[in-house]
Amino acid sequence: MVLHCTNKSKATVTILSPSKEIIVGSAPVDVNLTTQSQQDFVNRVYPMTAPIDETFDKPITLVQTLSTQPWIGQQDPIGYAPCPILNIDGNRVYSYFEERPEYYSDNSGSCSYRIFFSSNFNLKIIDKDNNTIFNQSYNSQPKYTVACDEECPSGTIKCPSTHYPGYCCLPCSEIAGEIKAIANLVRRLNNG
Repeated sequence: MVLHCTNKSKATVTILSPSKEIIVGSAPVDVNLTTQSQQDFVNRVYPMTAPIDETFDKPITLVQTLSTQPWIGQQDPIGYAPCPILNIDGNRVYSYFEERPEYYSDNSGSCSYRIFFSSNFNLKIIDKDNNTIFNQSYNSQPKYTVACDEECPSGTIKCPSTHYPGYCCLPCSEIAGEIKAIANLVRRLNNG
């Protein structure tokens, strides 16, 4: 439990990616980021008659082979082969058997796998009356800032604006970089 905006009237939580702003009119707020601990996985059975190639909507951390029986490949003089080890590339699993399509034409059987995904993160915002204002799961850890009342979040500077609410919060690091670039340009112009 992390309380923000104690002794303030409102809190603004800005989630940076994907961009979302949550305004809570009853501060303080509890912004609670947790890792969901349950194992997230799917079981897949792939026929050995074609290359394996599947993309999921979450990053993959581990692939476990479940099959104990080999599949039958007629090109192999022995006739049996173990299940291939799958490659992981982010959220994709694949196996190409040396990328030779003729290895698949007369195969039979299949191999089964358990595919594990990376942990999910849950971001929950609770107001002073213990009401859940926001509750969302993410595949990667979300970054967020909290501003109280009419203040800007840490690492930003408040600037007047003609748009509602009459000010904007600009990131200090970006402004510092722009000032440095202008200073370097002036130095180059002065030095010819």
